[in-house]
Amino acid sequence: MLLEWTMDDEDQQHLEEMLRTYKRRLRVLEQQEASAGPRTPPEVRTEIDDVRTQISNITSKLSNLITKKAIDTVSRSSNSSLVIVNEDNIDFTHTGGHLGLPQSFACALNFYIDNSGDRPISLQSFSCRVGINDIFDEFLIKRIGTIFSASKLMKGSLSANKYSYQFVDRDVINLPLMIRNGVMLPLTLFIQIDVNEYRVDDLFEIYNWIMKLNIVLTYKIFEQGCTKEEVMNISVDCKQLRKIVAEVTSRYRAEQKKNPNR
Repeated sequence: MLLEWTMDDEDQQHLEEMLRTYKRRLRVLEQQEASAGPRTPPEVRTEIDDVRTQISNITSKLSNLITKKAIDTVSRSSNSSLVIVNEDNIDFTHTGGHLGLPQSFACALNFYIDNSGDRPISLQSFSCRVGINDIFDEFLIKRIGTIFSASKLMKGSLSANKYSYQFVDRDVINLPLMIRNGVMLPLTLFIQIDVNEYRVDDLFEIYNWIMKLNIVLTYKIFEQGCTKEEVMNISVDCKQLRKIVAEVTSRYRAEQKKNPNR
């Protein structure tokens, strides 16, 4: 079978090359910042912020492009009237912690509900269950001080840094949700991770133990007079989470050295 090379493929390759370039530059700048410490020149700090913004923007564009390609592939190969496609690249963000501790993080799961059928359908319910490293025992998960919470379904394709503890009602999807035929609707589900620990070394150790999140989504669809239940299993690699934890931990320790009485 011959593979078609499309503009999307060229765009993806271009974005990936830009992302690699910016990441290489960021590593150089971060090494300069680590070596200079408090004496880091302002222009280096400014460039670090600019490069991180570029990386975030390119990552978002790349994720959207990959998702679009996945949806196009599924739409061509599936007979289902409803397809929920999860983005391959799931991003994390630090959402809070006592005096800047790496205690709370959130990730964003982006979906597209695609009703390619010839009749309207209805999303009746949507629920989420989260585990760590293939462990779903809630008692065991809580014993290590970890708590997960899922947001309601949100409108649009949102990144993790858009997470808020109090969402505006107009941004929340109210179920049941009617989806007209021929409509592709973007949605987001946020997963909040909290670790109830106040020693930075223990926090760092716990988050480094988390290799992956296991997310089980259960949803019910009403179409043609009947309701069917579907289950989607998602495995989220936490490599990016551990990297962000390391960055937050490094900033916290540096701040503690500057202000030991905090």
